[in-house]
Amino acid sequence: AHIALFKRLGLIKVSDSDIKDILSQISSYKKKFGFDAPFVKNKAKQLAKEMSNKNIIIATSEHLEGNAHVFANQTNETGKTLAAYHLVSELNHHLMEGLKFPDTNRKNLLFIFLESELYHPKNQFRYKVTKKIVKDNKIKFVSQKLKAKTKLAQAFEALAFSSYTTFYLAMQNNLNPNLIPWVDMFKEELKKF
Repeated sequence: AHIALFKRLGLIKVSDSDIKDILSQISSYKKKFGFDAPFVKNKAKQLAKEMSNKNIIIATSEHLEGNAHVFANQTNETGKTLAAYHLVSELNHHLMEGLKFPDTNRKNLLFIFLESELYHPKNQFRYKVTKKIVKDNKIKFVSQKLKAKTKLAQAFEALAFSSYTTFYLAMQNNLNPNLIPWVDMFKEELKKF
């Protein structure tokens, strides 16, 4: 609905066939990542298991930058697990040097790379080198390669994937993903100001 509205307002350029394709793909994500998809075929369920008891760093680039922000927010709020996001290539200028310490990084960190063949070739190469550096620091990572054919469709693919993943993470943590007691308490405290 938002895309159709933004299109009508002239804020974005997208064809009706693009919108139909995205809606069709969203349906396919339910089959791929939904509750009825078995664990062995469901990458969202598999990733949620990998994320258990880890501090999460989500890394992405270009047209998926907003998705990284959303994925980190969903992991924090829905999955009740600490997460942050960093962007390739910006993280290549500083973050890699911070992987060495504390020693617990090897046990506690998990990198999630959202990768795309639609990224600039140099950025695609950066992912290869960055993953090698993470591995050389003995830190675990997971790479999710998006398969949709357009940048807009990949944004929706990443959104569906992160939404299902963080829901399963909350289930794994035996928590209701809808409850946000600390945020609620914070808002109540702010009312006193």
